[in-house]
Amino acid sequence: MRNTTASRKVSESLRAVCYHVTLAASKDNLVRQLDYFAAHYECIDEQKLERFLDGSLQHTKPLLIISFDDGMFDNYEVAAPLLEARGLIGWFLIPAGLPAVPEAEQRQFCLNHGISLPEAIKPPIAMNWTEIQDLALRGHVIGCHTQSHMRMIGEIDDATIRREIFAAKQSIEAHLGKRVASFAWVGGEPHTYNKKAYNALVDAGFSYIFSTQSAIFKKTEEPVQRPVVIHRTVLDADMPYHVFRAKLGGLSDFLHRKRRRTSMNNMGLGN
Repeated sequence: MRNTTASRKVSESLRAVCYHVTLAASKDNLVRQLDYFAAHYECIDEQKLERFLDGSLQHTKPLLIISFDDGMFDNYEVAAPLLEARGLIGWFLIPAGLPAVPEAEQRQFCLNHGISLPEAIKPPIAMNWTEIQDLALRGHVIGCHTQSHMRMIGEIDDATIRREIFAAKQSIEAHLGKRVASFAWVGGEPHTYNKKAYNALVDAGFSYIFSTQSAIFKKTEEPVQRPVVIHRTVLDADMPYHVFRAKLGGLSDFLHRKRRRTSMNNMGLGN
């Protein structure tokens, strides 16, 4: 009886995490983190996520989404091979305007659009479309992170919405040759979550919308509201291991509870 209950609890929850840069200098730390994920979680892609949501996914470990924002080249060079060596899947959320930026201009693009770069990062800074397409062919998930890494703050005009959401999605789809179902908000501040932008995400046809407001996604017997909003826990490849474990253990969930509620209200979704 205890085993049945435990299995049911496992099947009802999902943790999503978010990385940004994954420098080679942080490889040893990242390896330790990914080893922990491989030992304690089942890492899922969009197809398994959908099966989890409809109740048809069978598994024995807690579920995990490992995502990477901003389309950094070190995600391709460092993180992706480490994931694959452990049978893990990455979700790479791309600002659609960045992959075509010439290598010599990528640092300035990032500075102009609020993409934080460590001093140690060297060119190339961003993945190009060939590398992104390669990740997709290798079984990883590619999603949208706006067109220009834009925070959705204040009154946003229709032209901006079309460019940052609709055109960004269409651009990634054109390069991949398939539908893009996942979107990640830019920024973790509550005022960057916006009802007009959320409604545009719905109209654009996204199935999964990711925040950085840290909470375990818990599936109940009630129908899941679509698109599905999933909160992610932000991790760093170079963070101390005890901080990594504390964040996974619920520290960030607790610290984000007020701003998570505010962010959901700002999207027009409540709690």
